[in-house]
Amino acid sequence: MPDLAFQRYPSPRPTAYHRRACDVLRRREPDLWDWFASDAVTAESIDALRLELLKSTYRMSREGAAQARELYEATDQIAEAMALGVPVTLYQGQSSRRNAALYFEPEGAHIVFEGDVLKAFTPAELRFVIGHELAHHKLWTEDEGRIWTSHRLLSWICGQPDAARSFRETARLQRLHTELYADRFGLWAVGDLESALSALVKVATGLDDVSGAAYLAQAEEALAADKEAKSGGTTHPEQYIRAAVLAEWAHSAASGEARANGLIEGRQALEQLDLIAQERVAELTTWLLREFLTPPWTDRDLIRAHARQIQPDLADLLDEPIPDLDIDQLRRAIETAHASVREYFGYLLLDFATVDPELEETLLAGALSFARDFGLSEPLRRIANKELRATMDKLTSLEKNAERMLDAAAKALRDKDRAGAKAGDAA
Repeated sequence: MPDLAFQRYPSPRPTAYHRRACDVLRRREPDLWDWFASDAVTAESIDALRLELLKSTYRMSREGAAQARELYEATDQIAEAMALGVPVTLYQGQSSRRNAALYFEPEGAHIVFEGDVLKAFTPAELRFVIGHELAHHKLWTEDEGRIWTSHRLLSWICGQPDAARSFRETARLQRLHTELYADRFGLWAVGDLESALSALVKVATGLDDVSGAAYLAQAEEALAADKEAKSGGTTHPEQYIRAAVLAEWAHSAASGEARANGLIEGRQALEQLDLIAQERVAELTTWLLREFLTPPWTDRDLIRAHARQIQPDLADLLDEPIPDLDIDQLRRAIETAHASVREYFGYLLLDFATVDPELEETLLAGALSFARDFGLSEPLRRIANKELRATMDKLTSLEKNAERMLDAAAKALRDKDRAGAKAGDAA
């Protein structure tokens, strides 16, 4: 066993994304969640797994050749250090593609080596692979199997021809977070970053003589160029992400986690939101509109009706006291959002600014003033110029006179209330 195995790096934990995905899936699809969590489904999948292993692999014997005995010795060490508590069986698959995979059942772990992995990898690199694959078993048994349930549920939904893009994006992000989690356990099992990186490169390229450090440098160069070209896009090559994040995590678990979140999720475009980001944007929408519709002069039937179209409960929320919110946090969330999300917020403000003809200029002035305070001036001005054919000079004038116009609207509402009260007293 390498001297640094299990000692140099901390034992990883499931990521926050894994647990958030479980929560949102259970809320969104409670019936499907219960079905995929049921014992009947688990038993059915285990039977299919065992049949597949019998048909498509060679099961390696613990009393077999020297290499098999050494592999089992290393595997048992890693499984014991992980506290898996289940027997592990090793197999050679029939595929020529260089890879390894874990076949999961709650009471056993099955690692299948494909292609020439057992010939091309050093003992240290094989420890990384074994740790990586056993990490999948550990993850699927965490939180009473909830993460495994979410994985199966997403896999089934994404197999349907009409699966929404948000589910497919959630599955993609969950898979990437899973691979990063498993890479960290592989690194923990071998205790050597170079061996971990070279194992990743050998799987990705099919080459036998590689340098993990050189690949890491190439990955960092590519990620930097991609960031410069795309300004926060989220389509970086997966193997580059894995190498860069693993190296960062080896330096600091906290910074590695932060970099993973930035590279994998980044600033998601509106049309590419996963289920978690969808909920976040909906939350920001409510927060933003409650702030915008705070003034009493916005309490009008047309505005409330439009609020119900945006979110059914939004009009009711306007009647409730506004909770103590961190406005700076809202500003930061808006300022750091993807351009498409900021444009969506701009359209929301414009919708409310034009929904009531009696207050159209006043509402637009209020929207422009509000947008300035929350970093949305550019998208709102551009959209208003396009949709309303309002000149930039007019928009500037409205924003400049917004305070006076809003004060006048508030005074008109107070005068109307007083007149109504006097009429009631007279009657």
